[in-house]
Amino acid sequence: MLFLELGRVRFLVYSPIAFAVGVTCATISSNIDNIDNHHSNIANPAAADFTISVPLFVLGQLFVSCTHMLTHFFNEYYDYEADQLHEFPSPWTGGSRVLVSGRVLPMTSFYLGCALSVVSLGLCAGIPGVDAGTRLIMLVILIFSIGYSAPPLKLIARGLGEADVMLVLNLLVPLLDTCCSETRRTTDPPPVFCGVSSLPRWWSLCG
Repeated sequence: MLFLELGRVRFLVYSPIAFAVGVTCATISSNIDNIDNHHSNIANPAAADFTISVPLFVLGQLFVSCTHMLTHFFNEYYDYEADQLHEFPSPWTGGSRVLVSGRVLPMTSFYLGCALSVVSLGLCAGIPGVDAGTRLIMLVILIFSIGYSAPPLKLIARGLGEADVMLVLNLLVPLLDTCCSETRRTTDPPPVFCGVSSLPRWWSLCG
């Protein structure tokens, strides 16, 4: 389908991997805490009560996939003229070639990007059971996903495209998953606090 080709679906595998890092590190961190508490004979109900919220995980992954694909749609639209001049395209450069070949009008890609932006914003506002800090992370992901190619940020045109990708995929997406996949008692710290406090352990586990 042209929709999937235009959205470069084959590259969407990167975001689920990044998203899964968050829940993996959160699970490992919880297990380490349980082991430490066992050896020190200190009861930690928060660690014992750690569970994965499957609905939040799925909704969070849907949000991440939407923001990832809308980045491709906007990139196709805003890079259309540059892609036309690209004589030696590759799977990683020159876009999908769908717009350049004339099979789809450039504005179609723009409208698809706008539609997924609305869906992503709806998920950001409507996903139940997350705190304001988690929604803020989602909003920042959405802004930087759109801003990769679109004005006013146009980060790729400013030479900041790779920095944008690193910020969103390598940091914010795993952090979002940690916040979305945990369910804790109301007396425990908010999920976003737990996610931020886990960052040093992420790096120690992945380093």
